[in-house]
Amino acid sequence: MLHPQPHQLLRRRVHWLNRLQRTATSMLLILSSACTIALLFMLIRSLIWTRRFLRGISNYPSSPPATLALDAPRAVVVLAVRGQDPFLARCIESLLNQNYPNYILRIVIDSESDPSVPVIEGAVSMYSTERVRVEYLYDVRETCGAKNSALLQVVESLEPADSAIVVVDSDVVAYADWLGDLMQPLLDPKVGVSTGMRWYTPASSELGTLVRYVWNIGSVPEMVAFQVPFGGSCAYRRDVLEGGLAERWSQCLFDDCVVPSVLKPLGLELRVVPRAIMANCESISLGRCFEFLRRQMLNAMC
Repeated sequence: MLHPQPHQLLRRRVHWLNRLQRTATSMLLILSSACTIALLFMLIRSLIWTRRFLRGISNYPSSPPATLALDAPRAVVVLAVRGQDPFLARCIESLLNQNYPNYILRIVIDSESDPSVPVIEGAVSMYSTERVRVEYLYDVRETCGAKNSALLQVVESLEPADSAIVVVDSDVVAYADWLGDLMQPLLDPKVGVSTGMRWYTPASSELGTLVRYVWNIGSVPEMVAFQVPFGGSCAYRRDVLEGGLAERWSQCLFDDCVVPSVLKPLGLELRVVPRAIMANCESISLGRCFEFLRRQMLNAMC
């Protein structure tokens, strides 16, 4: 039996290596083309969403809120607090100086030992106790996040006259007509939720701050396109809460990304209020920025 000569074996190996190289090159070209097409699609989609977002802002009526009458629907503003945010005192002061005539502020603190307690006590001491109610989170649910537990604590104790809850984050410093602007769209029977957005405005050139700013530019039009509210400046009509949203909150870590799945079966829509887009000037390190982005991606997966 004849055995292949060494030079024949070498030629065969070279032949197979060339075939493997050509196959790998072809697969790489196909993969590169697919990635390029996908990126172009995402870019075009983002540009379309951004154009719609900007058009919606420019076409939004600039008239002051019409819900300033004494018979305006009663709103419950909910501020869930954990930790001492640097803007907390200013946030509370702004919420207690709203022009809207019919509302109450309910501050739900994570625990009696929370470092925010002295700040909150000092901020509310100069205001009427009829306008603000401070309480502690007494039922931290295992099936949802702490903020959702606080929201559910408020929802389950609403009074008959309460027509909506308005959720605000402790880093928001609200302008005087903020509450009226968010309550106004809820008078439309087609609107179940109204929302502003968070807009990061870099006050420094720190890398993490700039990365979050760029991320924000792309995320806001996408949230509007998918009817996702910003949970830090948002109003929910009561029938939406009772129509399934409160139940979804009891099963999720976050409160905002589940909203579209509740609004659609109810035949309701989300309305973006451009004036309620809240600026945030905080700086952030790159490490904390990546933690923030991970939370946002986890939120989107809920």
